[in-house]
Amino acid sequence: MLIKPLPVFIYLFFLPLLVSCAGSSVKYKSVGLDEKTPSCQINDAICVQTHKFKRVDYEADDLLLTYDADKSADVADAVLKKYKLRAKRTDQLTFIKRNMVTAATNGQDPVDLVTAIKKHEKEVDASTNNFFTTASVVDSATGGVIYPMGMTGVPVARSRTRGNGVVIGMIDTPIDIDYNDSLHASIERIDLVAAGDANNRLHGTEVAGVMVSQNPRIGIAPEAKLIAISAFSTAMSSGGERRSNSGLVARALEIALKQNIDVLNLSFAGPSDPLVDQLVQAAVQKGIVVVASAGN
Repeated sequence: MLIKPLPVFIYLFFLPLLVSCAGSSVKYKSVGLDEKTPSCQINDAICVQTHKFKRVDYEADDLLLTYDADKSADVADAVLKKYKLRAKRTDQLTFIKRNMVTAATNGQDPVDLVTAIKKHEKEVDASTNNFFTTASVVDSATGGVIYPMGMTGVPVARSRTRGNGVVIGMIDTPIDIDYNDSLHASIERIDLVAAGDANNRLHGTEVAGVMVSQNPRIGIAPEAKLIAISAFSTAMSSGGERRSNSGLVARALEIALKQNIDVLNLSFAGPSDPLVDQLVQAAVQKGIVVVASAGN
């Protein structure tokens, strides 16, 4: 595969940050006590009950079904009918040659459905619609914004190029290009979620600033073009956490891969996810430099 050469600054700055995909620990909640522990089966007098835990880091009423793009939609329809699911939307993920159906579970447990479908179905795969959250841009120790320019070597790279001719793709919250004059760069917005209020746009605006702000203390590549794809929004049900899910992130990645980008920025974290992992790998195979958060 021929990979087009990129400006020096991309390698000087971005390569030390590369990881295949951001990850975070799986979240669980207690759903009761387990009375089938070995000690309880031996004698009630020595019975020690332990908590049973359930994953909670996914959409409670969603399931993602995927199947080969060269297969008829009938294979998915049959699974929807068999497991009493309702299709909400269908998307083509052309870069991994799969079709994705987002389905409502109608009150059924998504984890149980994934287990059953993986066990009994050959042509359709299933996964939970996992949550992803934006990464922090604040120093946890001081509570202030970090400006590590001297530590990254960005000033040296920027003395050779300021990103002219480079196209950066970003998947984050919506951004506010009118936040201040420093963000008046070449920015194209593709919104999969509503812009919302200022808080909803805050994280994406900050990350966009780090990449293309005209402020010399902030912007890494002020002359680069930025394609900002919004897939994250503030979820009031989760205490204001900026959240997305596997389906939205997959759609955003599919769009990003069609934009002829040179760099793909993913400032978010989440569990290992089959669809997201495959699409990130497709980006790498296209020669795109993928920059992902590796923890806060």
